[in-house]
Amino acid sequence: METITLTIETIGEQYFKSLNRDNKKLHLVDLDETLSPSQVSPTTIESDVEAWYAGFRACLQMVPRIVDDSRLRVLTSQLPPVDDITTWVTKNFVTKAKVA
Repeated sequence: METITLTIETIGEQYFKSLNRDNKKLHLVDLDETLSPSQVSPTTIESDVEAWYAGFRACLQMVPRIVDDSRLRVLTSQLPPVDDITTWVTKNFVTKAKVA
């Protein structure tokens, strides 16, 4: 069986995909109302990432119960801490967030 790994970078990239898509209104960060990603405060970014990551983790934790795949149970138990994800997203926000 192939090993599944979710790194800080791959999770962070999923955050930006979510932020930059049509469902961006689900985020606390509103890039439609911002002239530049550099104008979004670190506190707002942190709050948004924390809320998004909680939902991301919750969804991943439901999947093993649905498909009964032990690899996914291991995956969800090895997810990086929210602080690591927040740090990576905040560091890369200006270059990866897209203003509408």
